[in-house]
Order: sequence, then C-alpha cells, then structure tokens
Amino acid sequence: MKKYQTIFFDFDGVLCKDRFFTTLTGTYPEVYNFIQENIFWKGNDICDKRMRNEITRFDVNKYISEQTGIEYEILLRLFEESIRNMQINKDLIAIALQLKQQWKTIAIVTNNMDVFNAITIAHHKLDKIFPCIVNSCDHALLKHEQEGKLFDIAMAKTGTTDYTETLLIDDSAKARTAFEQKWWHTFPYTDFETFKEWADIHLL
Repeated sequence: MKKYQTIFFDFDGVLCKDRFFTTLTGTYPEVYNFIQENIFWKGNDICDKRMRNEITRFDVNKYISEQTGIEYEILLRLFEESIRNMQINKDLIAIALQLKQQWKTIAIVTNNMDVFNAITIAHHKLDKIFPCIVNSCDHALLKHEQEGKLFDIAMAKTGTTDYTETLLIDDSAKARTAFEQKWWHTFPYTDFETFKEWADIHLL
C-alpha cells in the first residue's frame, strides 16, 4: 500500500471551513450581504487579486466602507476579529502532528491573503505545527496557475525531490488537477470522516 513521505495540506476548505466577516452578521447584516454579493460572488476577481497580493485587506475594507457607509476602523476591527474567531479542524491537526512524529514532511500550501500571514498563522500557531507554509500572496501566484508552479516552490522549500511520494489534500478541483498533471497524488477533501477512513489505510 502506498505510503506518502510528503503531505501538503490546503487551508481554506480543509484545515478551516469558516468564513470572513461573520462578525458582521448580527450588527451590520446589510454590510455582510453587500460583501457576499459584491466581493465573494463567483466570477468576481477581487479574491484572486487579494490572493496574488495585487490588492490588500486594507484596500478591500476601504472599498466596502465607501460603498456601505460603515466606518472603516469599525469594519477593519470586525474583519480581523472574524479571522481570529475562525476554527481550525483539530482532528486534522492531530493527524498532521502524527505524520510529523512519523518523520513525514508536512506543509500548508494555500491560496490565501495577507491577513493569513498577519494574523492566522500566529493566532493558531500554525508555524509551530507545519515547518513549511507556502502562501500564494507571497508569490503572486495561485496554485493552478503557471502549470502548478506554486507546488514546485513548496517542493523546493520542503527539500522534497520524490514527487511520487508526495500527496496533496485539497478541496479545489483546479488545484488538484494542477498537482496531478505533474504525476503527483491528491485526495479530494470534502469532510474529515471520509478523509480519516482513507488515511487509515493509505497514509497513517
């Protein structure tokens, strides 16, 4: 049975499924609705630009403030509070630590934003768990772009050379396709229970 030596974990949709701006739902529902309809709707390129670091969280929050009338400082505070409120999947973290104890190489490879570096990593001590964290915004490059170059960067940073023993755990079909085109292996993550059943046989 295949045993992987290097395991890349996605963040959004895998290690964490919580959303931005949830702190607005009770006090500023109209602002929250504006954000969902104008920032996060499919086809909008604002999120992709943020994940390439072409625009910052300050730019986006300023735009939201101007469009909705909410005070910028209040919005920024509530946004950052929502980031700190995000819950990490503790069961997945436990598996990552188990793999680490087995001398496997673990890393996070994520399409993410400046706030991930500024708040999320330190708040959840992710850098104490994962020796390597590769964030798209640091490289102006999403996982599925340039033939999966972000994964090449992750391989180099982890010192991994055997692609056949490398696994990506990701909920994004685009990211998995880019990874698979390099003849690498992926797991299409949907929920922890399904993953754990598979991991007990193929990973742990």
